Amino acid sequence: RAQHVFSEALRVVRFRQICEQETDTDTSDSTVGRELGDLMNQSQDSCRDLFECSCEELDELCTIARSAGSLGSRLTGAGWGGCSVHLVYQRNIDQFVNTLKEKYYDRHYPSLTPQQLSDTIFVTVPGSGAGIYVFED
Repeated sequence: RAQHVFSEALRVVRFRQICEQETDTDTSDSTVGRELGDLMNQSQDSCRDLFECSCEELDELCTIARSAGSLGSRLTGAGWGGCSVHLVYQRNIDQFVNTLKEKYYDRHYPSLTPQQLSDTIFVTVPGSGAGIYVFED
């Protein structure tokens, strides 16, 4: 498990470096997306194999997501069930979500209502992260 912790720390540093690098005409969005996705996939594989905090359902969901066009798919949170996050080009989101619904959720949870599916699968975009605000009296 220690190997996972140390390699995950390196992946986080590398992910940040990629996000902060200056992009030029030689660095395409597809290259950056592929590099970030590879790090996410390595993280999921490490969570599964080294830290052993994944589960069959998350592994299956990530496999389906990768085959549906996700550049990177991994569990998020503490593991042992719960949530996953997927890096998908905006132009592919609708098809991606439909594939997850058909190949995973319809198969495992056929009684979910459209509202429950909408609450389960939702799209977000990256934000700037945490910040510190100082208020003066």
